[in-house]
Formats: sequence, C-alpha cells, structure tokens
Amino acid sequence: MSAPPYNDTLHKAETAFLEQELRACDMTLQDGLENAGEISDAGDSTSEPALWLQDLYGQRRQILQELLASPQRRTHSLEHMLGDWLHWADQRLMEMARNAESNGSYDPAYWELAQQRALRTDILKQWWNWLHN
Repeated sequence: MSAPPYNDTLHKAETAFLEQELRACDMTLQDGLENAGEISDAGDSTSEPALWLQDLYGQRRQILQELLASPQRRTHSLEHMLGDWLHWADQRLMEMARNAESNGSYDPAYWELAQQRALRTDILKQWWNWLHN
C-alpha cells in the first residue's frame, strides 16, 4: 500500500477540481464546435476556428490529465506543482527571449511554451477560484 497523500482532504479536493475541469473542457469544446457548425458528418472539424478550438482545448485537456495522473500529487499540492512548472517556464522563456533578441526572431518553441504557460496559469487561477467558492 502506498503512503497516504500529504493532505488527504486537499488531495481529494484537487482530484475533484481536476476531474470537473476535464469535463468542463470537453463540454466547452463540444459546445463551441457545435455552435460554430464546424462538425462534419464524420465528426472531423476542418475550419480554422474549429482547429484552433481543438488545439487549445486539447492542450488544456492534456495538461489536466497529466496533473491528475502525476505521482507528484501524492507528496505535493497542485498549487506547488503548477508553481514549480511556472517558475521553470518563466526562466526558460526569458532565456529564449534573449536568444530571440540576438537571432532577430522568436523560435516557434517560444510561442508553444508561452501558450502552455498561459494555460497552466489559467488552471491555477481556476483552482484558487474553486477553493474560495
């Protein structure tokens, strides 16, 4: 049997939050695609807005799933995990920005990391709101 989580009550609340966010992510994506009339008979979305929605919510869903499945959750709070990742991302983005200044352009990896940072920041804000409501 594995060791109990750092705080069983908080761990359960984090799990409930992450599961709720996964469901909301799926519903928002589905509603957005249906409202835009972007779902073809085969279920494939091909328009630019539909692809953007699928990409954005697909990334958010992947982050939520990773957080939910992370073994770190047994010893670290969700806030701690997100905070550590955001700290790392800030450092990496600054390094990439310095390189962009000398190269004259930003690498696509910079924009991908910036989007991941924005998504994780939003998840952290949602967590804080969820805790206080």
